[in-house]
Amino acid sequence: MASALLGRLDLDNGRLAPDIAALGKMPQPPETYDEFTSGRWVNLPLMNASGCGSDGLFVAGTKAVPTELLAEVPYIAEFISQNFSSDRLFMVRARDVTDWFILPHRDYLELDDPANEFYRVIIVLEDNPHTVNSDEDIVFKMRKGEVWHLDAAQAHSGINDSHQSRWSLCLDFRVDAGFSPADVFADRKVYDPTLEPSIVDRKPLSEADLQDRLNALSKIVNRYNIRDVAFLLGKAHLTEQLPTAAVWQWLIDITRDSDDAQLVDLAERAFDYFVRTRRMHETFSFTVN
Repeated sequence: MASALLGRLDLDNGRLAPDIAALGKMPQPPETYDEFTSGRWVNLPLMNASGCGSDGLFVAGTKAVPTELLAEVPYIAEFISQNFSSDRLFMVRARDVTDWFILPHRDYLELDDPANEFYRVIIVLEDNPHTVNSDEDIVFKMRKGEVWHLDAAQAHSGINDSHQSRWSLCLDFRVDAGFSPADVFADRKVYDPTLEPSIVDRKPLSEADLQDRLNALSKIVNRYNIRDVAFLLGKAHLTEQLPTAAVWQWLIDITRDSDDAQLVDLAERAFDYFVRTRRMHETFSFTVN
């Protein structure tokens, strides 16, 4: 498990509540990678390279500048400044996921910088039992107040299968060879790698049963439902002991058995786009021309 529970911080619920309400009223900016998700996925830039609250561009390495949105959430601003080191911090986003799923994917593929120079930290602001995240072959729950490193360079996914919001903070740090996870905290003593994460139990699935499912899907997949099939396959690892990123090879196998060359081409491009390589500003569509 590359992602890790780093520590736990106390939250003042009385002061946090009006900030959560303020976040919910902020305009939702367009999402850069909308093809990754279904449902509501909001990323509000509280700190970034430009200081502009409508600028969601991921610019690595530039010192984080507060945006006008941060001024509307004073408790969250104080919480960040008091608990996290600003030395390597270059971006902070408030994130809400509701009735949401994100396809297994890897981040940073389109950047020139090596992925190991980035360190992503998630702080959950609301408990939500319907929300889980995955990392390679592990599925886990992030609980309120927990501080997690989410290894976004590895294949990962997440879901909130409810209409209940789950706000969190996403902090991105630039790191070097001498970096320690404790360095993200203003007080290094908050770092506690002995904390027990909440790991989700999943059922085993035999190779024969898996193959039966893939064979059945190959008989019904077509250009009108291939996106639905991809999202269906992408969720399989959340409840069963399957690799997070296996969806993309399965999609290729299914489309090959369907004897539709255009579907095969789309599935192979999806494999590249989501987990192998992406160009800056590249987009992807499940539409078959």
